[in-house]
Amino acid sequence: MKEIKNYEEHTTRYIMESVEDVDAFRTEVNEGRSMSLVGHTIPLMKEVLASNLDVVVSIKVEKEEGYKPIVRTPRIKGISNNSNVCASIYHKEDLNTRIATIGFNSDNYRYVLRNKAIERGGDYRDYWDSSLKESKHLKNIMKVLKQTMSRIIPEPRAFLDILAYKFEEDRIKHMSAYKQGKVITPMSEAEIEHMIDNGYEPTLNSLLARMIDNYKKNFSTYDGAKKYSPTVYHVRKIANSDDIYMGKFKYPSWVDTQGSTYTNSTVWMEYLSNNPIKEVRCKQADIPIHIKRYVAMLDLEASAIKPTGREAYDYKCYLEDMGMKINDARYWVIDENNEGSLNV
Repeated sequence: MKEIKNYEEHTTRYIMESVEDVDAFRTEVNEGRSMSLVGHTIPLMKEVLASNLDVVVSIKVEKEEGYKPIVRTPRIKGISNNSNVCASIYHKEDLNTRIATIGFNSDNYRYVLRNKAIERGGDYRDYWDSSLKESKHLKNIMKVLKQTMSRIIPEPRAFLDILAYKFEEDRIKHMSAYKQGKVITPMSEAEIEHMIDNGYEPTLNSLLARMIDNYKKNFSTYDGAKKYSPTVYHVRKIANSDDIYMGKFKYPSWVDTQGSTYTNSTVWMEYLSNNPIKEVRCKQADIPIHIKRYVAMLDLEASAIKPTGREAYDYKCYLEDMGMKINDARYWVIDENNEGSLNV
């Protein structure tokens, strides 16, 4: 059993990889509020770890000196109701992306499984709590977990909306000055450029003069932002290994997606269908130097800042022209000059 301590939060994260680890955890943490929930969940924890799903079970416990331990309730982004759960399920290769939670409902004596791939119909409560499977039988819970595993293991595109939000936010900012200064007119940029090239001098302070001045000052920035379409890599560290997974992606221009930040929109879905992100496992010796350097710089920056707002919720840090750190194992790395030599 692995233990990861956070002394600022007074928490210990226990990572269990086997049935024996569950028994060791029970021996070490055997008292306190919310521990009864863990006790009821232990048979399900053991069942999960005895399966061949390549997963681990994790529980975070808060314990300050003089107080009894408290289990932190695990939460999955996108799931409204996180009641009656105490343990998280992670894939063995990614200990930073929670894929499911498990627990026990003492009101009806049923085991609990929550993940975003579960679709539960019925009355209003069922729709509000649609990502839930409850059963008195372990085999029923395990059946649903196995059926949904392929849909809850996150692929790179699951983290694309975070990058799209940041890129499109910057794109709109760089395009706005020219758009705000452009007077509505049938005259095209090509016509304005033709006048400039031919040395045309409009009447001072005229409408045409303001249009030409705006073009000279802002069009280059506007056009560059509109066409911005860098190669990016989704980089994922592998737990207990020096290897990483890399997925190459040509980020779309404004014309490709019409400026949409919603990666589940029709225009984005069509682009992703034509430009899928395929992960390739890479050994340390094969990772391009600039990818290693950018990941190291993102790690350094993330350790030095405490992001707030959306940044705290979605990603740890963003460095212009370098990329974004999503969590301790996932990154988006920008490769504007296409320096990556890997065929991924």
